[in-house]
Amino acid sequence: MRHILAVSLFPLTTLSVNAQSISDVRVGLLNVQQLDAGNSRTSVNVSILAGSAAFSTPESNKGDYDVGFGTGNDLDRGVAIVSPRNAARTNSNEGNTGGNTSGDLYATVCINRPPSKVDLIATAHGSPSGPEINYDVATAFFPFDAGFVASHALNSVNNGPIDQLIATPGINLGSEFIDSPLSNGVYQVDLTRFDADGSNGVLIACGGKNEDNFALSRNLGNGLYEVICKDNGDDGTGSENDPVAFVYLPYNTVGLTAGRVAQDNVSTTVISGTSGFSASSISNGRVLLTIDGITSEDAGALLLCAEAPSAASDNIIVCEWSESDLGYIVESLDLPGMTPEHSNGLAMFSFAYIPVTTGDGIEPSSNASTIAVLPDTQYYARDYPHIFQEQLQWIADNTFPRNIEMVLHLGDITNDNNPTQWSVARQAFDRIHLTTPYLLAQGNHDVGPSGNGATRDTLLNEYFPASYYATQPTFGGSLSNRNLENAYSLFEAGGRKWIALSLEWGPRDQVLAWADSVLKDYADRLAIIITHAYMFDDDTRMDETVAPYNGSPYNYGTASIPGGTNDGGDIWRELVSQHPNTVLVMSGHITGEGRLSSQTVHGNTVHQMLIDYQARPQGGAGYLRLIEVFPGSDTLRFRTYSPWEEAYYTGTGSHFELDLTTSPGHEGWICSQADVNGDGSLSGADFTAWIDRFNNNAPGCDQNNDGSCSPSDFTAWIDGFNTGCG
Repeated sequence: MRHILAVSLFPLTTLSVNAQSISDVRVGLLNVQQLDAGNSRTSVNVSILAGSAAFSTPESNKGDYDVGFGTGNDLDRGVAIVSPRNAARTNSNEGNTGGNTSGDLYATVCINRPPSKVDLIATAHGSPSGPEINYDVATAFFPFDAGFVASHALNSVNNGPIDQLIATPGINLGSEFIDSPLSNGVYQVDLTRFDADGSNGVLIACGGKNEDNFALSRNLGNGLYEVICKDNGDDGTGSENDPVAFVYLPYNTVGLTAGRVAQDNVSTTVISGTSGFSASSISNGRVLLTIDGITSEDAGALLLCAEAPSAASDNIIVCEWSESDLGYIVESLDLPGMTPEHSNGLAMFSFAYIPVTTGDGIEPSSNASTIAVLPDTQYYARDYPHIFQEQLQWIADNTFPRNIEMVLHLGDITNDNNPTQWSVARQAFDRIHLTTPYLLAQGNHDVGPSGNGATRDTLLNEYFPASYYATQPTFGGSLSNRNLENAYSLFEAGGRKWIALSLEWGPRDQVLAWADSVLKDYADRLAIIITHAYMFDDDTRMDETVAPYNGSPYNYGTASIPGGTNDGGDIWRELVSQHPNTVLVMSGHITGEGRLSSQTVHGNTVHQMLIDYQARPQGGAGYLRLIEVFPGSDTLRFRTYSPWEEAYYTGTGSHFELDLTTSPGHEGWICSQADVNGDGSLSGADFTAWIDRFNNNAPGCDQNNDGSCSPSDFTAWIDGFNTGCG
């Protein structure tokens, strides 16, 4: 018997707050090329001129550019501000086609935070008439945990009262941010508790939804401000009670260049600001702003906000980099005529220059196990076999460096269920066969003549026969000894035992019955289910009992074949929700991303997600999903990476973390619960890990599963330690 020594238990420690530094801001500069007059993903080409390491543009269409900053949850962890990088733009020039060719030469930009779980979106609307147009923009994300004072004010009803703030702690609706029912879009902001006095910092605001709105700021002095939301087609006193976003930057912020600028008919004046810049008049309403030492636009983001000398102010601010002047030409335009206009010596605009700092990259965790997920490869098999090969070669090259324990394909391996495309798939997977375990789901394009989903006939088993597939040491079995449409694999990752279960396209009733028995047989393992059609792109399960869904298995010929079919709602009710060990369900089929977390009656939470990039350029540009599982941790980390582009998507739908909430007694640990650090063995290191969790009231402390962390868990840990590993 192993003997345990008594130790003292140490109290919790507190964390200090980091000093505010501009190097903590995440920046991205977007160049937008308009390809046609449409409003689809293929109507624009969005490229990153410069940006922080984790900045990405997951998805875009005309006038709407998803932006991801790599925090894991951009929607809750900070506020993004967007500013224009074009002055006047006609989208028939310089390689752009379609869209505006005259009239809407200027634009206002907003940052949109939709109510559903999607990415932050930078938007551009023509001014003064309002349609979406394409425009180059600068974006910057200010994380709350880096000390930035920022807020995104939202309303549930268009033009209705502000009823939600995503904000720095200390900014509260009704006190620091006031939306008076009498003010109609003129919001009062009190920053005195953040030591603002009106002269020692700058407030930058922008519109906060996907409309042709813009925001002005008005410095009332003594740390009091107004943020004014206006429609970009209205002049005079008109305003709108709609979302806005703002950030307040004290001039003593480390690395900041910022200021407030005024102009009259003679000269330009700096009202207040940091050092490191100069502003001079070019002409009426046009100012040259230069930043010391900056000779290229890609060095940083210039954030601008029109200032309002009065509530009746209606000017927008645009800017463009001038190579000849090595600075920014900032222009104040009066609505609705869009004529340049100075500010009669009063404040015309505020600005903050944010240099592009690389910031933290996305490095894989050395102690994590990885599960790689391949969504629909149908267009790679048909049109881009080199991308398919690159995906699997990257997995082969990274199996050991990243501890890739399992590869899961979500279906639509091919597009037309023909020999040529199945050969491409087989050649790709040959690169990892016998070195990296994998499991294939079957999609609608993998069955029927030319992949039309009319029958269940498939070439899958000719190119991935049981004799080939079963040589994997993780292979557990299948519904049929000859067919692998429904199969499972057994593997270990992150100190836990797992079962991955694949279900055929629109699984038949007998398949769900078989899957039910398999999950019961392996109730000691955490379960992942993959099937092609389950989730929709609106974060719901495809469920014909609720509503008709485009792409539902019930809409295909396989639904009329004896044995029937089942959609996401059926699979949830009949299988997933019935088992205490299910924790993940993943599907493709529907273009986009979606996520839904549902708790079962057993207490486990099942994270269900849609992953499908096929509508993006080059059939998906090689993007795949990586899931990191950590020893001794209840956290799952999700990343989206393309070996072909050597880039990440970091929007909130692509780059996030989820809690692994298991049913008591179904945690899947390789060893007893005493294996606190989850390394698959029991040693003194687990005791040290338990002490740390006890002192921090962290997961892993509650060894007796009574829902609390107390000294009695020490005795339970000893019992588990002596039980050993199974």
